[in-house]
Amino acid sequence: MEKKRFKYQINHFLSIQPINFHAATMSRKLLIEHNIPPAVFHRDRTLEEGNPDDIPLERLEIYAVILGVSTAQLLGDPDS
Repeated sequence: MEKKRFKYQINHFLSIQPINFHAATMSRKLLIEHNIPPAVFHRDRTLEEGNPDDIPLERLEIYAVILGVSTAQLLGDPDS
């Protein structure tokens, strides 16, 4: 079975966070601090390549700040 390829690198950068910071932690932080529901975060981080939907830049920037990366890195830009 072929591995799913996601449109954004959110899961990758989430996986390299400190051990006590994971998807549920980020979901709570997004809900409390930015009013982004967990279901929206889950949908965003599981968008597969080829999906025509995009994450709004403002929300992508919030994810980048929390994860300590740039939006270019979340977009998978190899030069970032």
